[in-house]
Amino acid sequence: DFLAPGIDSRAFVHSLQGNIALIDKPNESYRLFASMRSDLAQYNFIDEQLDRKLLQVGGSKRWSFKQWKAQVAITQDWLDTKRQPITGNAQVQYDHLVFRVARTYLPPGLNDLYWPDGGNPSLQSERSVQGEINYKWSSIIEGQASIYSNWVNDWIQWTPNQSGRWSPTNLQKVQSSGATLSLAKKVVRKSHTFRLSTESSYTSATITKNDRNPSLVGQQLIYIPRWKSVTSASWTKGMHYASCQWIWTGRRFETTENTSYIPAYHMLNLHYKLTHKNSAWQLTINNVTNTRYQIVRYFPMPGINSSLLYTYDFPFSKNINN
Repeated sequence: DFLAPGIDSRAFVHSLQGNIALIDKPNESYRLFASMRSDLAQYNFIDEQLDRKLLQVGGSKRWSFKQWKAQVAITQDWLDTKRQPITGNAQVQYDHLVFRVARTYLPPGLNDLYWPDGGNPSLQSERSVQGEINYKWSSIIEGQASIYSNWVNDWIQWTPNQSGRWSPTNLQKVQSSGATLSLAKKVVRKSHTFRLSTESSYTSATITKNDRNPSLVGQQLIYIPRWKSVTSASWTKGMHYASCQWIWTGRRFETTENTSYIPAYHMLNLHYKLTHKNSAWQLTINNVTNTRYQIVRYFPMPGINSSLLYTYDFPFSKNINN
């Protein structure tokens, strides 16, 4: 449900899903499956009920030879009895190096199609080809590095108009590429365990083709930061656990022409947990520096805030017959 000035959106959604494993044996290197999902939605701004049915049939095959591993999967979907593009993925792994490629599609959601004063019933499904290379290592410092690139046709993007109303449209062609680097170090000193980790990412999500407005080609998509970084430090001793997390998010453009942007911001979060037998106390303080920031223009975000949580696990016997 969503309530804002000029928008009253309430919905009841009933979902039913079933899965059948046609061939799924632990000792076999292949698998066949079928699944079906039905969603029935009733919105307060639409008289009739909306019904969506998805049928999926697919299979996968695995190979293994010494340090080499490979897997291929293919899936065919029918959305409301309409045949969708065949999707699939392939993965090859050698030791700690993994290479993945995939072909996917993403149909517009019911909110994309029927959102009050903004939905777009003429939206097309996103279609994409994806590729990724990932490498992990473990030595003095554990780490993981990955690079990826996605080529997307009919990318679905919500953008605000001059009156501030948001509406989704299809972007003709988009390329989203980037890299992620994660590093972690764990140190144990007697009963104390310290862990320091950091993850940084770069994302370039740009329009590569737009016949209706060629000037947008090469522009970064709105509200997608190019740079993000998260650094965490934790300490554990017996029943005590404490951690702090520093988050930095780079600037994000708020206009499709990249002429205006939301400034970068950083945030500090603290967490402490005390565990004793079957109970635990958790204290969390978010945004310790009381940073004023926005994720979307004109939508305020919370300043410093805290929560205190107590949990207790009842010690029921594992063998109820005793």
